[in-house]
Amino acid sequence: MTYPDAGVIEAITDTFVPCGIDIKNADNKPVIERFRQAWTPDFRVLGPDGFEYAHFNGFLPPDDFIAQALVAAGQTRFRMGKYDRAAELFDRALRDHPQSRIAPEAAYWAAVSRYKVTKNRDDLHRGWRVIQERYPDSPARHWQSYIEDPA
Repeated sequence: MTYPDAGVIEAITDTFVPCGIDIKNADNKPVIERFRQAWTPDFRVLGPDGFEYAHFNGFLPPDDFIAQALVAAGQTRFRMGKYDRAAELFDRALRDHPQSRIAPEAAYWAAVSRYKVTKNRDDLHRGWRVIQERYPDSPARHWQSYIEDPA
């Protein structure tokens, strides 16, 4: 058996209260059905009331997992209206994991989070330029493309 990278364990335990669900145990069928869990691993961020703030599936290399967990934590804070904290988490994912698959999305949501605090469109556009420059082929690049001048 292989064990997770220490950084992965820290990323989970520093930010989340982890719990595991044995998908082979029939007693867990209601939870599996509730979340329509279809593939493992299945990582979900739930609030105390059971509301799902974020989720992702599949085995990821440690660097990608840590970045994805930071973005999930940022999405959670964003949806809770804690935009300053969300921006910090998205910025950390982008800073510490700039080559991860989720980095362009982190850049997008960092800009949106800052805008939600300041209401300054320059904050939004400045952040989105990071996507244009560093991640021109990413899906996040197209989310903000309406601000560009047509060629």
